[in-house]
Amino acid sequence: MAMPTILEMAVLAKYLRNLTAVMLPLQLSCSGFLFPSTTLNSSGTSNTWNGGNETKCLSNLTAASNASATWLRHFPLMESTRAFGGLDLPQPIFVVRDNKSSLGNLEREIAGIDWNFNSYGGIDEGCYKDWSLDIHAARKILEVERVPRFPHSMILEGGAIHVDGEGTCLATEECLLNKNKNPHLTKEQVEDELKAYLGVKKIIWLPHGLFGDDDSNGQIHNLCCFVKPGVVLLSWTSDESDPQYERSVEPFSVLSHVTDAKGRKLEIIKLHVPGPLYMTDEEAA
Repeated sequence: MAMPTILEMAVLAKYLRNLTAVMLPLQLSCSGFLFPSTTLNSSGTSNTWNGGNETKCLSNLTAASNASATWLRHFPLMESTRAFGGLDLPQPIFVVRDNKSSLGNLEREIAGIDWNFNSYGGIDEGCYKDWSLDIHAARKILEVERVPRFPHSMILEGGAIHVDGEGTCLATEECLLNKNKNPHLTKEQVEDELKAYLGVKKIIWLPHGLFGDDDSNGQIHNLCCFVKPGVVLLSWTSDESDPQYERSVEPFSVLSHVTDAKGRKLEIIKLHVPGPLYMTDEEAA
């Protein structure tokens, strides 16, 4: 089972009072809810979802929990090619939009983006060799929940992005621009796809993820996330001998000199992370 990261747990513990629900999602970053104004349908080609509503995020743990709870209700229906299986299978990223009906009532539309998946790096650098069934997991979730599906050929894991719900997306170059993900796409093309499918307007790129995150190639969710619009939480160490030090100083510099999609300077909250932890040969056996 994919457990929440230290960063995600810290967000929950410190800022839960600012959110409207108290249910714990299994993995916040894989259950992101956004409101796109993009023009898409379930084939990704026509204008089922056109409209021009303001892009915003559902800062509500109930919605994220409901999405993650799909795994708990229907996981027996899933087949995984992995020996250990679990809730870190590729999940859809849910996009949500509110519309006013002809009677003036608020109506909510929900859909899921089914991104491509290659075991965090493909045949040569992935976590395991056969993901032929895993790539169907997101589609199965959407079928079970009867939620419209928007397939996309670009490889993207949920932990690779984090949004503020007001048009800003965080990502690392180490992860999304890694040659083992989408080598045929330029940085600008990756940005275009994120903007088109997630409704975001600005991507803030950080150089690297957390030190030692070799399995998922430096995903953003271990390093930095939005606490609320305009405020980010950054994994930090003041120990210059710690291999994480440079990987914290670099994004701090970037975040200190950028603005979000609304033109705001970011408030940066440093979350001190533990130093390297080691196991004995007996513990690792």
